[in-house]
Order: sequence, then C-alpha cells, then structure tokens
Amino acid sequence: MKFDIAKIKDFSQLGNKNLVPVILVISVFLILDFSFVLSAQLKNYKNTSLKVKKLNSAIKAFQNDYLLMQKTGGKQKEQMFKTVQENDLSGFMEEIASLAHQNNIEISQIKPQRETKANTSLAGFIPYLFYLNINSDYWSLLRFIKDLEDHHAVISIEELDISQNPRDILKHSISLTLKVYVKK
Repeated sequence: MKFDIAKIKDFSQLGNKNLVPVILVISVFLILDFSFVLSAQLKNYKNTSLKVKKLNSAIKAFQNDYLLMQKTGGKQKEQMFKTVQENDLSGFMEEIASLAHQNNIEISQIKPQRETKANTSLAGFIPYLFYLNINSDYWSLLRFIKDLEDHHAVISIEELDISQNPRDILKHSISLTLKVYVKK
C-alpha cells in the first residue's frame, strides 16, 4: 500500500489499520531519539553547566585574590637607604655587632679597611671593606645575612668562607667580607 501525503488531510482518513503502523513508527523514532540523541545532549548540557559553575567559582576566586594582591601591594614597606658617614663608622660597626648578637652569632673580629683599588670612589662615596670573623651555624648566618640585606646602608657581601669549627661541630668558623659605601 502506498501513502500519498498530499491526500492525507486528517488522521481520520487513514483508518484504523493504517493508523497503528504510523503510531508505531513515530513512537520507535521518539524512543530512539530520546535514548540516543537527547540523552547525549542532556549529558553534554549537564557537563557544560558544571564546567560553567567551576569557571564562575574560579573567576570569583581569582577576583578575590587579585583584590587582595592590590590591597597588600600598596602596603609594602619601602626600603629607605641612608648613607653611612665616614665619621660614624664606629656606630655602624656597633649596628653590625647588634645584628649579629640578635641572630646568636659570635663575632671574634671586625676590621674595617678603606678599599685601596684605584677609581673606586663614586660621587663622594668611598667603599669600605669590613672583615668579620664569626662563629655560627648556617641558619643563624642566613638570618644575619637577611638582616644585613634589610639594613638601611648599602651593603654587599664580597667574600664568604665557611670552615668547620674544630671545637664545636654545630657551629662553623666563617670569614665574611662586607663592602659598604661610606659618604665622605
């Protein structure tokens, strides 16, 4: 039997015999559509909505972190460098000794010496070398160096020599040479 779609105007014209196969074909089509096509689409929709929720929470976390960074970025302490005057070298040596004492470092000798290389003076500044012989463990030495970095004077470490202390295995004998630019 042939179906002529142009002649079909109403379902009532099909009759009961032809109506059952049409309904079966439509229902099989709908079942297959729901089970394969629509279920995959719904699964993708759920996955996409989960991804969108995760991205939204990540964006909110990023915005909060960014605002926190901006707030703390403005509060960073500014390093104020001050010059050490040539007539205040003894006070500077006392500051170094105080920093060493705060970090449990034993200083056996501090010896300042004006650097004798030619062309070392820069715009009114004279480089001085401070030779320190100290006894310390590694952690105390690192804290001391960190404190020297945070010091207001411009200090650089020129030499660092660490050797084992024969009297105490936990402490080391350290020779440290600091270069400090001193104002004339």
